[in-house]
Amino acid sequence: MRAFNVPVLRTTVVEAVDSTSVQQYGERSNPNDAPWANVHDARAIADAVLAQRAQRLPTVRIRIVCGDTTPSSRIAAALARDLSDRITIIEPQTGLSAEFFVERIEHTIDRGKIHEIVLGCEKVPAQPSPVFTFDAAGRGFNDGKFGVRGLDDTSLVFFTSDIEWPADGPELMEVLARRPIPGSRNWYLQDHSVAVRAGIPHGQTPADLWDENAEHGVS
Repeated sequence: MRAFNVPVLRTTVVEAVDSTSVQQYGERSNPNDAPWANVHDARAIADAVLAQRAQRLPTVRIRIVCGDTTPSSRIAAALARDLSDRITIIEPQTGLSAEFFVERIEHTIDRGKIHEIVLGCEKVPAQPSPVFTFDAAGRGFNDGKFGVRGLDDTSLVFFTSDIEWPADGPELMEVLARRPIPGSRNWYLQDHSVAVRAGIPHGQTPADLWDENAEHGVS
């Protein structure tokens, strides 16, 4: 196996800042890497991070003590909780009534008689607007934002409207999957606004993609 150095011709920096958050809490940066993200992926990630973390989310600790007289239904409900579970917390004295994610679980058993369960919870972020929706004007690429209410259910992370998928979609995916670099597995509908603005190919057929693969030594 032989490898060749590929020179970097251009570097693009994608940055998103919430000025209100900076004024309130100071400047903080996201410590996580996104090595395979292209420009549009980076923008989506930045928008999602701001939507979730620009404002500090309230945290709550719930202490549940189970003993000999504790109803079995209460014990079962407490033991069934798991990390990332979405729960509703209602506390009349403070007026709290909101949805939270379970972020931490602690168990303490005293001499086999008292079982104490402590749940550390963080409030669910507010839903951004507009939520990213395929094939919807003003809510598609470069406009819509990834929703946060579906983070515990991948089928709800973004919405879909009526979409006409290309009949040759499976073959398109097969050709693109052969490309070893994930960032090069791109395909755009005919006259897609992003492709038109960027001056890149759009509306390619599977045959076009096969030819493109061959030009770059991909079979």
